[in-house]
Amino acid sequence: MYIWLKQGTRKQVEALLESLQTEKRTLNLEVTSEGGQDHIVLHCFRLGPAEVFPDFLQEYVEKVTYLTTIDNPEGFRTEGLYRLNGAELTVHTRTSGNMNSEKVWQEVNISAPSYASLLKIYYALRRGDLVPKENWEAKQRQGKKWGFLARLFRC
Repeated sequence: MYIWLKQGTRKQVEALLESLQTEKRTLNLEVTSEGGQDHIVLHCFRLGPAEVFPDFLQEYVEKVTYLTTIDNPEGFRTEGLYRLNGAELTVHTRTSGNMNSEKVWQEVNISAPSYASLLKIYYALRRGDLVPKENWEAKQRQGKKWGFLARLFRC
């Protein structure tokens, strides 16, 4: 998970982290830069309310981003762009391997203004409560050619 900081807040956040040595060590927090924007990488293995999110950073947060996967085809969602309360989520189906041993999964990318809104859109997607604002599958499956290709490649 990436915690993207508001512009010009790096020194304040570093000073705050320095004053909170216990949290900094526990969460392994360090401000870095990528593409000119300061952020903190928070390593988490599962997303949920029990996951540790440094609430003391919220006033400095511009956005929070998270990348995860759905590995079980029974849990797959429609490919597309989803929106909820200022948060955006995209779902892409990925494959690897060959026709004899192909692995299929879905990649879920989330960008939200806060951790709370990130959780809301993630759980709404997993419960099946969201409908995509842009349904990418509908556009791909229009016309006769798609049906032929789908049968040919077993999509």
